[in-house]
Amino acid sequence: MQKKQIQDVNQKHQGFVYTEEDQAFRLKTDTSYYLAVTSETQKAGSWVKRPLQLIQCDEAEQSLMKWTVVSE
Repeated sequence: MQKKQIQDVNQKHQGFVYTEEDQAFRLKTDTSYYLAVTSETQKAGSWVKRPLQLIQCDEAEQSLMKWTVVSE
């Protein structure tokens, strides 16, 4: 599993593009990477949390890269 490091968090072109078709966020500057959660959970009080990662599209587990976007 190849992870992508983002060195400058203030990059002008940094961002994500959401597509309804696959319900995924892709890195704006390199659409071969998805924004996904890891499969491991961490305790967060009475809840659990999952760290985020950038992962190559062909290596991503489908259930970990799908997002539901709700707007009013």
